[in-house]
Amino acid sequence: MKQILLIDDLEVPIGYELLEVIADRLPDSINNQPLFHKLAQHDIADIRYAISYFDNLSIETVKLLIQDSEIRVVERILQNSNHISRLSEHEIREIIDKYPTTEILKNIVRNYDEIDTEEPEEIIEYILQIAEKNLPVIGEIASFYNTPKKILRKLTKHHDPDIALKAKETLS
Repeated sequence: MKQILLIDDLEVPIGYELLEVIADRLPDSINNQPLFHKLAQHDIADIRYAISYFDNLSIETVKLLIQDSEIRVVERILQNSNHISRLSEHEIREIIDKYPTTEILKNIVRNYDEIDTEEPEEIIEYILQIAEKNLPVIGEIASFYNTPKKILRKLTKHHDPDIALKAKETLS
């Protein structure tokens, strides 16, 4: 990808480090969606990471970035409830299967009620299956105020006392 800074008639080639700084400081504007999409295709993960937290990414850019080979880019995209709300249940399940990391699963739990599905609790149940031994993820489910009561009641009987306590506190 050729990178230049153009000021009037002066063209100055720029390196990836300056481009990362520029990407990080771009205004989070809907007008920048074409630029965000171009940067989302850059070879340097730090540049893709820099734009992955913006709210005004197009759906195409979000879908491109959730397929990123750099897990921290995917994690950052999933921190944003606006982005999760634009993904289908199928796409969320694919992410869970591809990246069953603690941070990704926690981000999905925190935003699961934004997922476009008729039965959002199925996502939580699926995460519970995938993360059956991942206590921090189960703890996140137990302490999240939007977790369905049916799941919370089940977690009050969990073998880990911290999870059981969190579920009881969330229920009350």
